[in-house]
Amino acid sequence: MIGFNVNGGSFVIPFDIKSKDQYVQCVADIGKCKISIAPISDETAKVVIDGKEITLNTDFEIELREDGYGYVTNSVEIYAEDGTLLRKFTLATLKPAPNVEALYGAKNRPQFHYTAPYGYLNDPNGLVYDATKKEYHFFYQSNPYKSCSGPKHWGHAVSKDLVSFTECKTALYPDDSGAMWSGTAIIDYNNTAKLYDDTIPPEARILLVYYAYSDIGANAGLAYTPDGGKTWIKAENGRKFKFYNGWPGHIDPKVIWHEDTKKWVMFCATGDTFTSEDLWNWYLSGSDIFYECPDIYKIQTSGTDEVKFVRTYGGTTYKVGDLKVDEDGNVSFVSETDHIPYNGNSLNRNDEDMEQLLRTYGWYSGKVGSVYATQHYAYAPDDRIISVSWLIENGLDKTLTWAGTMSVAVEQKLIKKSNGEYLLLSYPVREIESLHGDVLFSAENVGFSPNQNPIANVSSTFADIDGTFVLDENVYELGFKLRKGSDDGDICIKYDVKNQLLVLDRSHSKNEKHNCIRTMKMELPQNREISLRVLLDSVVIEAFGNNGEAYISAVFEREDDGNKMELYVLGGNAVVKKLKIYQMKSIWIKDKV
Repeated sequence: MIGFNVNGGSFVIPFDIKSKDQYVQCVADIGKCKISIAPISDETAKVVIDGKEITLNTDFEIELREDGYGYVTNSVEIYAEDGTLLRKFTLATLKPAPNVEALYGAKNRPQFHYTAPYGYLNDPNGLVYDATKKEYHFFYQSNPYKSCSGPKHWGHAVSKDLVSFTECKTALYPDDSGAMWSGTAIIDYNNTAKLYDDTIPPEARILLVYYAYSDIGANAGLAYTPDGGKTWIKAENGRKFKFYNGWPGHIDPKVIWHEDTKKWVMFCATGDTFTSEDLWNWYLSGSDIFYECPDIYKIQTSGTDEVKFVRTYGGTTYKVGDLKVDEDGNVSFVSETDHIPYNGNSLNRNDEDMEQLLRTYGWYSGKVGSVYATQHYAYAPDDRIISVSWLIENGLDKTLTWAGTMSVAVEQKLIKKSNGEYLLLSYPVREIESLHGDVLFSAENVGFSPNQNPIANVSSTFADIDGTFVLDENVYELGFKLRKGSDDGDICIKYDVKNQLLVLDRSHSKNEKHNCIRTMKMELPQNREISLRVLLDSVVIEAFGNNGEAYISAVFEREDDGNKMELYVLGGNAVVKKLKIYQMKSIWIKDKV
């Protein structure tokens, strides 16, 4: 047996010489500035750490971060007596923050938008609801070790209310087949993959469909949980899928169950669609367009009996249509609409062909805006469609502890407008109201004119602003200027009446990567009554117009700590039909607002 003794810390998962994982995580005891590890073995072995051979039972000291909290890494190789390499891995040792205040209280850390505790976060993946525990599993792409993109892991947290989270152990580590890229979580009710026995209730048979990538190839596999979601094991020692009838274009596999054919259907970033009866053997079924992080779900059109499928493309656009089965049993998505913008003009190239843009720019198109990789929680109760997106961010944490954040959970509803066009509404889940603190402002049926500011005495860094306004025929703009300070900068959410656009103006953002204006179509009702809701966090702003008809999210950085607010109107007069501004509480730090 070959292993290690740790002085001053402990392994997150007990060390296993047979593991194929490329990373082993260790956590130092609170307050430690260094720890030591000593290789132990009941057989002859050689252990090399950072190129230096370490004698058995001899301590190797690991210096932890001096400038904050996070990981340091060391390369480890273990050889048998005959020189055979038994295992090679990276030891990642965490210097943990002493408490949540130290970790989540740093400047710029969002307080009610999810961020990984340490390291880099990007695509949400594997979002799933466990009915047996009444909790939502939230997985995401993660590089825990640095605040920049790197070797992909699956980070993991759970939530009972879609708002607050409990952190869990890393779910999937890179292994000898590659890094763990985006994928899906499903519930294998019928145990088609044969990975659960009858002691596990059907609704608890959660599987992770992951995509493994390395320079020498790529493939997809399954992971299951033996303990209700605490631990995830790659099935059959890392067995991978087999693909037939075409190139295995299984990047970012999105898997759903198709009841009509009793098959699993996989939608991939390449545009390829595959079907399977057992989750192991996949057959090419159709093709779409190349775009990362696909998502698809069945949804009932509000107020009707009509059921449609919504197919999303990286959270940049979506189409509405149906799953069709041809005479050979092939399943494919057939669209009834063109591409519809999901979260503002994230492509920012509206004069070009949308299909060509998606093929040409790939995931880069999302970087122009702020939202990417939108995914929904599979099997959410009451048939709710609840989605989360990655808010593209990097560099706003000066301590280099974290990077990247998520949108709040939004509920999707599909409507069919009077002209027959489909539209997906996006609005914050009702559960977010549990974070409401003090009411900072409340008014009903109050008129105001240009050069007046009804909320001049209100200030807050964290707020939920919810208002309905009636505009007279001369008004050409109404909006909020937020995070106003001693400089001239602010973050502006406004309605452009002439062009009928919701506008998020972050052109005053200190960070040039997050410095632009984004827009989204928002019709002016005949009664000239509009609604605006704004969720304001430290470096995140999300705006919802007309109850989710328009939805724009963005990341920004302010010049100073200004938190004053302004409500303004231009060209004519307006009436505040109803407006409430709530202080928002932190999901991490008790009593922090």
